[in-house]
Amino acid sequence: MAARWTDEGLAQGGVPVYQSGPNAGMRIPRNELTWRNSDGDVIPSHELTYEHLNPVVEHWNSTGYNSDRTTRNDFYNNSDHMEPMTRSENSSGGARMGVTYRQDTGPNYSCS
Repeated sequence: MAARWTDEGLAQGGVPVYQSGPNAGMRIPRNELTWRNSDGDVIPSHELTYEHLNPVVEHWNSTGYNSDRTTRNDFYNNSDHMEPMTRSENSSGGARMGVTYRQDTGPNYSCS
């Protein structure tokens, strides 16, 4: 995420690390980076969260309800399909969708 969505990561061409000083080579903490959303707006680190580009509810309704836990976890944790945004934007986005989770599970569903 930091390589793609921060000024420092873009400038360094990868995961941002300190370039000099006692922490040289160590990753720069999340709260010290300049995060930007897909519009290029700066997101203050205290408001930073991540949103799935393909909403989790849509994944569940189309695939997740009928897949194993590993498949669901892989989707949920794949940061290539997320973007940073503020907490308030993330909360209101889900509410505006008006989509609900299906309540059934398919024959290939597993909890483990």
